Amino acid sequence: MLILDFFHEIECPFCKRVRDNIIDKLRGKNLVKINAIDVDASLGCEEMAWYRTFCREVKSEPTPLLRLHDEHTGPNEVEYVFLMWKKKPTTLTQEVLSSEEFLEKQIYDKIRLAEKTMYKEVHQSYDLEKDLFFSKNRVRPDARIYQNQ
Repeated sequence: MLILDFFHEIECPFCKRVRDNIIDKLRGKNLVKINAIDVDASLGCEEMAWYRTFCREVKSEPTPLLRLHDEHTGPNEVEYVFLMWKKKPTTLTQEVLSSEEFLEKQIYDKIRLAEKTMYKEVHQSYDLEKDLFFSKNRVRPDARIYQNQ
């Protein structure tokens, strides 16, 4: 399962728009697990250590900020980071709305890409698991199933 960390501020109107127009849609489609992190209230959580490091690197504290990663491999293996700007604008403009649409497109594109990668990995590991199951339990596929192939 993919996890989307959503770093936001409760009182931020831009974060609210992203929550209403992107996050809630994703939650409704059940494509990813949403991990909403209020940057003002979640100071001690593990994800905030990553967020603070990221903020130091970009010399800003951007919100909304989103990080997509695989639940099984963790955020350090497959990770995509999305932000609309480094410095938050003061008013809602057409440029801000365009950034929101672009953000949504980027997220869906990366989810599709990550799902393809995850499918291949799961498929390969399933084949190994199936062989291991048969050998552990001394079960063999019934030869009659494969006679006419």
